[in-house]
Amino acid sequence: MPAASQHREEKLFIGGEWSAPSDGEMVDSIDPSTGLPWAKVVFGGAADVDRAVAAANEALNGPWGQMSGWDRANLLRKLADLYQRNAPRMAELESRDNGRPIRETRPDAGNHHNWYLYYASLADKLDGRAIPFDRNMHIFTYIYSARTRTNDTKIIYPRIIIY
Repeated sequence: MPAASQHREEKLFIGGEWSAPSDGEMVDSIDPSTGLPWAKVVFGGAADVDRAVAAANEALNGPWGQMSGWDRANLLRKLADLYQRNAPRMAELESRDNGRPIRETRPDAGNHHNWYLYYASLADKLDGRAIPFDRNMHIFTYIYSARTRTNDTKIIYPRIIIY
């Protein structure tokens, strides 16, 4: 891809704002299918990580931490809608960046918004309490929606999944 049409992202999103990196650098993202750079992106350094951690703590101790579960759920639902609308572009970027065929990234990106909806459904019920997590059930729910389209059957036992 010619340099003139390369994607460039020169800023980091930290604390709700786009900002130049404090000590980062621009790096090439190589398209594995061509071996050529397709984008230049900023790579944050240690000071940028420190700024991001401080911003996350500030949000947790401020507006995000004080927000009700219902309000957090509504934000997650909005994010799910935004992700779903942009899923085709996300699939293209994913394929370009890591070399996976578009036939694989399209269904993945097309399903990611469901995770935000799933966690939104927990946020408005748990209202700040810890989300129960069972790794096997997490894997099952991730795979289940894709496999449902193939008419697979599943036998589910606590902590065990058999296909």
